[in-house]
Amino acid sequence: VEECMQIAGDFAVNFFEDSWLNVPAPGLGGLTPLEASEDEEYAPIMPDVVAHIEDFIDKAVESGEPVYDFARLREAIGIADRE
Repeated sequence: VEECMQIAGDFAVNFFEDSWLNVPAPGLGGLTPLEASEDEEYAPIMPDVVAHIEDFIDKAVESGEPVYDFARLREAIGIADRE
């Protein structure tokens, strides 16, 4: 269990700090979150964007609801569902 938690934590770090920061977002005018944080129009809303994501994940964890349907990932790479 501890090893799985470490893997999940590492994944979250890599996703948010490497991927999410650098992927253009339609809601940010096509800017990446990193670019938006330096943009005069979007920089003021970035604290709310991050807070919204944080709250969404925290609420999902608290409620026991999944944040992502991993069946979609399994289907995309052609592996069987968990049993």
